[in-house]
Amino acid sequence: MKKRHKFSISNALVLLLIVILIVLVITSIFYSRSKILHYQEYNLLLKVTNDTSGFGIGIIPGMIYFGKMSAGNSGMQQVVLMHNYQEPVLVQMVVSGSLKNWVVVSDNNFVLERNVKKTVNVTATVPEGASLGNHTGKLKIYLKRI
Repeated sequence: MKKRHKFSISNALVLLLIVILIVLVITSIFYSRSKILHYQEYNLLLKVTNDTSGFGIGIIPGMIYFGKMSAGNSGMQQVVLMHNYQEPVLVQMVVSGSLKNWVVVSDNNFVLERNVKKTVNVTATVPEGASLGNHTGKLKIYLKRI
């Protein structure tokens, strides 16, 4: 005759607690290895006009402003990066918003050593047929532990 084991509520709670503990340990190990050390976000702004002789420049804190441009033209701004963390970091840049497909960075997904300055060009190109007016986006810069 087979013996049936009773599965009590206390056994279920102990098992649940063990599973939660294992999940927490695995999550903390994963998080500590991919932890973001620093995050910076810049607003992007570009005004599309019909004026082919237009010139725009602007310095707005916390914003990268490309000025006024007509279709087919490009504008460039520079971002200077430097950090003082003890170890080298991985720099990742992501562009989002309506300028996502218009903006490129000259360098991305690179290792930056401590106290070393790196200049990255951020270039916006207005495609043919772009609608007139303001176009916005965000440049997100992540410094990650390697």
